[in-house]
Amino acid sequence: MTSYQFSSGSIIDSIVFKEADNGIPRAYLHAGTGATTDELAAVAHMLCEKGYMAIHSMREGKPALEVRGYLFERDIVNILGERGWTEGTPKIEKEKKPPRGWLQAIRDHSLPLASVSFILADIGFTMYGHKSKRPEDTAAGLSYMVGSTTMGLMGMHAQATAEIRHHAKKLLQYAKDHHLDTSNNLTLPIVTEDNKRSVTQKIIDTLQTYPAEIGNSFTALAGTLIAYAAWKYRVKPNMAIPRAQMDESQYTAYSSGVKDMGLGLMTFTSGNIGAWVKEKKHDPDAPPAEGLGKFWEWVQEKPLRVAGIGYMISTGFHTLSTWQEYHHARKINDRATLGALPGRMLFIGSTIVAEILLAISSKGHGDGVKSDPSTDESVLSLAAEMIVQQKPELQAELVDNIGGFLGRADVLGGKDTDIKERLAGHVEAMRRNPWLQAVETVKKQPLPSAEELPAWQAKVAAAAPVPPVLGA
Repeated sequence: MTSYQFSSGSIIDSIVFKEADNGIPRAYLHAGTGATTDELAAVAHMLCEKGYMAIHSMREGKPALEVRGYLFERDIVNILGERGWTEGTPKIEKEKKPPRGWLQAIRDHSLPLASVSFILADIGFTMYGHKSKRPEDTAAGLSYMVGSTTMGLMGMHAQATAEIRHHAKKLLQYAKDHHLDTSNNLTLPIVTEDNKRSVTQKIIDTLQTYPAEIGNSFTALAGTLIAYAAWKYRVKPNMAIPRAQMDESQYTAYSSGVKDMGLGLMTFTSGNIGAWVKEKKHDPDAPPAEGLGKFWEWVQEKPLRVAGIGYMISTGFHTLSTWQEYHHARKINDRATLGALPGRMLFIGSTIVAEILLAISSKGHGDGVKSDPSTDESVLSLAAEMIVQQKPELQAELVDNIGGFLGRADVLGGKDTDIKERLAGHVEAMRRNPWLQAVETVKKQPLPSAEELPAWQAKVAAAAPVPPVLGA
């Protein structure tokens, strides 16, 4: 954590930067005692105009504006200073992170670490394809490398903002379906002003949000190329020859080629599972599944675990095929094959390490999946902001209904009772947040008459929204 303390006359008197264990950053802006509603509104809307995400929040019991979507601390510090919203030379304090065990550190960064090991393996396989004079294997090595590099360099920094935006859209749709007034809510700019981010920012966001999907897609392509190369160079030329008539070289080529086709197809299948199966956290309130449904839940809970196991099976094929080629090449003194095989051996050793790391990784997004625990608090703050703008006598009922909605497996996931209790705490805190009034009123959409609506939705629609009670 890094804290910037500015002079007492600043509109923003302090900024606290925090990082999740996996490196995802966020900032908390605290308003100075003399800051006006108009000044705070200008800060919030400027950040949205710049493509950042701004959320009314709390930090250690203090009201704050939570900011996400930036890359470097200086981005936020400089932009506020340039507009005169912070004054004086800041006092900067850095808090040392508590020591973490090496095993937990590996878990927190398992996907980037897996990519490093994969890249080393990919270099080995590219060398093998080049020295074997098989362009398809060379292309497979390069395809492996593109996917591995994406997983390593992109990380998951944009996943938190994408996750919050995804849930905010669901929350807005829920509000629309139940005829809640959100015209003064900062949620709307968070969702609708996504177009403020530049094309470059959006490309980086996509790469950072979906590194696992991109990496596994390229791995699946590599598997296809390996299977095709095995068929083209080793299986097809020898498959018409009866086994009894094959010499040792022909049999070795055919047999190792079949194994490589197997590894290619397994890699293709595993890559597509890792890329396209949506991760979904188990809903503890849902009844337990049985049979195939239970197995599918297990796959969805950790698609990268399933992909990692599949890749390990592929590596088993790799090992058998490589040993067969090596043994035969050594027997007949085939220098070309012996010169190419070390690259493949490097691939096998490095990829085993990478596959273990991948198997303990998470995509960081999906139904009920959290890139870091703080995103829950952000979404609860968005919901609380919407609730406090409704009539006071309806707010307890809204906490119960919206808490149940947020507890669903495809939203935040978790026990409904826990979500509702936390949401009630956010609602109480939101009433004391000065940032809450610092939002321009958006044109209101006409609401249906209460007669058209059932039950509690009719009560909500009939009630005029009231401003929050600040200082309560």
